[in-house]
Amino acid sequence: MNIQQLSNRIRARSEAFAEVMSASYSLFNNHLIAEEAKEYLGTRLFNSTNGFSFGYFPNNEHINLLTQYIDEQMLCDLGLMYKKFVNDGGISYLTNFCTLSDHNLIMPYCNLNGDIIALVGRSLLPDEVREHKNIPKYKNTKFHKSLNLFGLNKAKKHILEKECAIIVEGQFDCITCHNAGFKNVVALGGISLTKFQLYLLLRYTKTIYLLLDNDAAGKKATDAIIKRYSTVTTVRSFDWNGRCEKDADELVRSGYDLTFLM
Repeated sequence: MNIQQLSNRIRARSEAFAEVMSASYSLFNNHLIAEEAKEYLGTRLFNSTNGFSFGYFPNNEHINLLTQYIDEQMLCDLGLMYKKFVNDGGISYLTNFCTLSDHNLIMPYCNLNGDIIALVGRSLLPDEVREHKNIPKYKNTKFHKSLNLFGLNKAKKHILEKECAIIVEGQFDCITCHNAGFKNVVALGGISLTKFQLYLLLRYTKTIYLLLDNDAAGKKATDAIIKRYSTVTTVRSFDWNGRCEKDADELVRSGYDLTFLM
């Protein structure tokens, strides 16, 4: 496959994901089934989505709400749905299962150029229920996460302006920061920074601030990233200094001003 064929494939897949997002956006805004998702989003963002898109993706039993707008085969091709035989009272039949079932609040994951390369779902279940059922907080369709940074397509011009980039862990950490006016922020979607992700940022700045979660894993990951890359570029860590907020999302929503990092 040559570069042009690859580019065409990425664009076609992005357009298909955009079609799903459009239908999911309609469900989010117009269907009662999405009320919980709307209420949840209202508790997380200040006053607007600030350019980030959200939709509602139904659970298995309500997938017909989406398939009346989106072809089933397209959903399967995008990794959003699969078909499986189930046995009910000795009767076997083929039915649909959703990849993002239990992760109903969805958002697009865009590459550097703004093409949608995956969808990310956020679970609306309480933490204790998720932990009991072993359901992760976020779940996404398959893509090369190590080759991308969430929000970089929106943050890159602001990184150039501020001459630095702030790295957070989760997608909502990133969105909350942007919504509060701190737009030179990107998210790892985890706690490791790959060489490729670093070099994506080095196209725009030589100064990086780490604002990973305020827990043992976040602190350990911060130390590891600084140790690995401090000889390549300037990597600094945010000093939580005994603060009780658990992550960048809570920190910014508490009113903390990140301007000094810029």
